[in-house]
Amino acid sequence: MFENDLNEVCIVDKRDLVQYCCTTRLEDPEDIVRSVDFLYSIKKKSIYVIDVIDQKYDKCWDYYFNGVEGLWFLYNRISSNTKEDFLSGYKASTLVSKCLNPYDFQKDALVIARAFANRSVKNVSFLDEECFPTIMLNKDDYFDKNFHPILDPIGFYQIVPDLFWLKYVIDLGVKVVQLRIKDELIEKVEEKIKEGIHIANQNDVKLFINDYWQFAIKYKAYGVHLGQDDLKGANFNEIFNAGLRLGVSTHCYHELAIAKCFRPSYIAFGPIFPTTLKNMDFMPQGVNLLNYWVRNLRSKIVAIGGINLLNVDSVIRTGVNGIAVISAVLNSKHPDNVTYEFIEKCKSICY
Repeated sequence: MFENDLNEVCIVDKRDLVQYCCTTRLEDPEDIVRSVDFLYSIKKKSIYVIDVIDQKYDKCWDYYFNGVEGLWFLYNRISSNTKEDFLSGYKASTLVSKCLNPYDFQKDALVIARAFANRSVKNVSFLDEECFPTIMLNKDDYFDKNFHPILDPIGFYQIVPDLFWLKYVIDLGVKVVQLRIKDELIEKVEEKIKEGIHIANQNDVKLFINDYWQFAIKYKAYGVHLGQDDLKGANFNEIFNAGLRLGVSTHCYHELAIAKCFRPSYIAFGPIFPTTLKNMDFMPQGVNLLNYWVRNLRSKIVAIGGINLLNVDSVIRTGVNGIAVISAVLNSKHPDNVTYEFIEKCKSICY
């Protein structure tokens, strides 16, 4: 038993778990979590359990625990769901991830392995969205409504750090903006978000508020954008019921699987190219992978990371729904001219 310890993850099935933990009670999520915690304490490595919860419906659940976080993998029920099927996919999946952090790499490999295994059982040649799992941070997190859509083309999407730049790009004609305020007292943040939303509404601009979803609701922003670290503390029912659109940042396969859980209005994917804006735990995704996701995700996709006027045409050709930039404009000697050029180039994005 447990000969399948690969790359610091122990892949088991429910039968293994029953035998090792000397229990027959594995009927609900709490039983699974307790048993996996116990197995982790013995193995001292991440545990991934296949098809752990019996369902009357057409879904399967896998459970993963790495000593810090537990994740539930949800996917369509398949006719054969064995440890052997999964292991064959896992061996191939370790060649695909672009994550630099070992835990991120591990989670990516598991998502890709699940997709490979599902594809094999379905006997299809191509990995489409249906092959990939959805990841839930908690088993009850599944959001059963699609977030409100962005009906107009997203096109050029400028991210700004303050009200000066918000007013500046709006005056130049930018119609989709994200206000990302960092490292300020919460009282100042609220004042600036309130004023920013007022400015955007006066100019018929779609303004997404980064992170501060409570203020976005309070002052009736067009939408809110959440990074992966912000997802755990957000109330998605409140955001949805307030009529806001939702954008979610992703950088890899497993973060896309997490974003899918919340059915956002758009998914931001990157970095597409190398970027010096901040230290990243992810290698550049490249236009080929972007092109793949554009064709295989139902959500609108916004490309971000290292995009400038020299490479933006290759990004647009993927059919992406939006182009988000920060430093290409903010660090330019002539931000007005650069903005005009981006707006003009992105006019070809018509959906």
